[in-house]
Order: sequence, then C-alpha cells, then structure tokens
Amino acid sequence: MDNFENVSFGNGQNNYFGVETTAELKEKLSSSSKPDLRGLASKVGLNPNYPSRVLRDMILKEFRSYKAKNSPIPAPKPMFSEASEEIQDMLKSVGKVNADEKAKKKWGKKKNSKKKDN
Repeated sequence: MDNFENVSFGNGQNNYFGVETTAELKEKLSSSSKPDLRGLASKVGLNPNYPSRVLRDMILKEFRSYKAKNSPIPAPKPMFSEASEEIQDMLKSVGKVNADEKAKKKWGKKKNSKKKDN
C-alpha cells in the first residue's frame, strides 16, 4: 500500500514523480508494476494506454522535461572571475581611468555652464 501511495500521490516532499533524480526514477520504474506505471503516467499527464516499456520511456522523458523547466537557474559567474591576478589588476586600472575621465567631463561641463551664465 505504501508503494502505491507513493506512486499515486508522490511523497509530498518532491513532485508528482516522487523522486528528484533520473537515477531514482529509473530505479522506481524498474520495480513498478503495470498498474503503478499507468497511474503515474496518468498523474503526470501522459496517456497510460501503452505497453510498460513504452510507458517507462515516456515517463522518463516527461521527468527530464519537467526538471529542465523547473530546476533553478545558476547565477552567472562574473566576467573574468577566473582570470589571472595580472589581468584583474589591469581591468581595475582601466575602470579607474574610466571613472576619472567621467569625473573630468562632469566638472568640465559645470565650469562651462557657469561661464555661459556670467
């Protein structure tokens, strides 16, 4: 009964498949009976009227699709995070020069606007 409830309702902690990895699902499917497979197929939105072998393949494909759509997206690594220290120092100095240039332009505009007002 416990195995049937797991197949029918999931384990309440994961998803409708009742597993988190493809390996766990393969193990679960290999030990499932035809009625269990049909129940799981129906629950995840698949047509259960296929032979057991086909149902297993369909459920695996659906699980992979589900995981691809619902897995968290990893945060992107900052650019040049794995660059050598020399390159990172060069990038910092370029950034500092850029900031200095912006500051000069900003101050230059303020001086010019004061001259025009007089």
